Order: sequence, then C-alpha cells, then structure tokens
Amino acid sequence: MPAGYKLVDKTSDGYIYDVVAEPTDVFPLYWRNFTAPSILEDGRAWVAMVGRQGDILLVNNGSRSSYSFAVTVLNPSEPGSLSFSLNGRELASFALQSVILRVILPPQELKDGRNILSLHWDGKPKSISGKPFRSDKNLETYLLLSSPELLEDR
Repeated sequence: MPAGYKLVDKTSDGYIYDVVAEPTDVFPLYWRNFTAPSILEDGRAWVAMVGRQGDILLVNNGSRSSYSFAVTVLNPSEPGSLSFSLNGRELASFALQSVILRVILPPQELKDGRNILSLHWDGKPKSISGKPFRSDKNLETYLLLSSPELLEDR
C-alpha cells in the first residue's frame, strides 16, 4: 500500500485502513471489470482485470490539473499488448511479458469531474483461483494491477 495507509481490520468483505495523508483533489478508483482488491502472498494489494478492457475512474474534484498516472501490472499469462486511453483518446501502448512491470503514463490534463482511464489488453486470459478475490469460482483473469498512483506534474 502507498505510504500513509495502515491496515486496521480485515472483514469478511474487505479491508479497513487508517489513512494518514495530505488530502487530494484527484483520486483513482478501479471501476469496471476489476475485482475488489486483495492482499496476496507478496504483500501487495492486487485487483484482477476480468475483461479485455478495464476502466479506472479518475475523479477530479479540484481545478483542472496535469497528472501522470502510474500502476504496477502483472501479466499472469502469455505476452501481449496493453494500451491506455483517457476519455476515449489513445495515450500509450506497452508490450507486456509475464513479469511485473510499473507503467508510467505521460502527463495528461484531467477535466473537472469524471475522467475514464481505459486499459485494453490483447493477450489471453488465465484462469486463477477466485478465493483471494472473494469468489468461489475460478476467475478468467487478463491482468493483475496494484498501486495505482496519480503523480502531480508541478
């Protein structure tokens, strides 16, 4: 977890954290085609992307600002290509092997309100145990993601 997060309790349906950090006007939320976060054996909080496209909601409650976006990605299957778009506009594409990679997107202007950062994966899914993600079934997982960050450009 990022600095400032302290795990307080693990409940039957999630985790409760004490957050000590400066307030932010912009924050990322895993939105469509992602599971709830789960802390796996490596100690990181991961979400599983369960569709070829996943959307991250970037809510900007402040003034229009320029931000870079960073996320840690794990491809559990064969190599493929991961591309990003913001509000329907293509940003970048990365070839992704079966490794953990920290992806940093170039600075982007975020409009006020809701912005949609879409991830598009052209690789094959892999069936993984859904237990860590609170599912009794196996999950067809395209990617695992962790540590979403907005990096303010100053």
